[in-house]
Amino acid sequence: MKKFLIILLAFFIPVLCVLAGLEYMVRKAPNEYQYKAQWMEKNADRVETLILGTSHAFYGINPSYLGPNAFSLAASAQSLQYDEFLFFKYAPKCKNLKTVILPISYFTLFSRDMEDGSEWWRVINYKVYMDCPYHSSFSKYNFFISNSEPFRAKLTKIIKGNTIIECDSLGFGYPIYRKSTPTLDDASVATWVKHHTAKDFSYVEKNKQHILRIVDYCQANNIRLSFVTTPAYKRYYEQLDSAQLGVMYHFVEELVRKNNVFYFDHLRDCRFIPQDFTDCNHMSCDGAKKLSSILKSELLTSKVE
Repeated sequence: MKKFLIILLAFFIPVLCVLAGLEYMVRKAPNEYQYKAQWMEKNADRVETLILGTSHAFYGINPSYLGPNAFSLAASAQSLQYDEFLFFKYAPKCKNLKTVILPISYFTLFSRDMEDGSEWWRVINYKVYMDCPYHSSFSKYNFFISNSEPFRAKLTKIIKGNTIIECDSLGFGYPIYRKSTPTLDDASVATWVKHHTAKDFSYVEKNKQHILRIVDYCQANNIRLSFVTTPAYKRYYEQLDSAQLGVMYHFVEELVRKNNVFYFDHLRDCRFIPQDFTDCNHMSCDGAKKLSSILKSELLTSKVE
């Protein structure tokens, strides 16, 4: 038995060392989460406009066109739970913070916690690079290797020498692979609508509380909070569930009525053409430039009472 254990250890120790080395390689490779955390630690005190949210903001709101000292903490699939975490981690360090932009989309109030969804592995980034305390250091949320598919994808990019930093110097996301024409066919639209339509409303109240805590902080610290619904392609918004959309609009309207916050709704904004999208609900670089310029104007003309 002792001999068997020695042989077993002799086999597994090299394997574990290789896996640990690969984990270290992926963990240390530059990426947008690491970059944003380091940038905020160095520059938070000069941020005047802070952008939160999902890919709708990450790819749709470009800080470069909002004026000086804007920065984006938005990320793909970022839930309100992690918007709240990032906000309360960095807002107190932003001594000159004047405006917070929080996108609210068709799916926002209904989204499950990231841990409960298919992209749970994104949570690892908040644990590893942003010191999020939600999970133990011994949990799967502290090891990239715990989900093989994205781990292999990152490792492949590293080995090929490709960058895995998917944002610019101000945190704006740019897809590495840009198509010459947007993907707006009926099948793609239907897939996105289905993906964004909630099976139930069980997460609504929890998500509202994440938002309300941000609202309270902004009110107490004289920070202008602006909610934004980003543009979508016509065939997308025409197929959205009216009940789900109604819950979203009712909640935002109540926030605006009861609090000193703003709401800019661009879901059906006819100024945006097909070339402004990469798909039916995400902006192209040109679309993001257009939307961000419009938001800059709206922010300048809106006044805190």
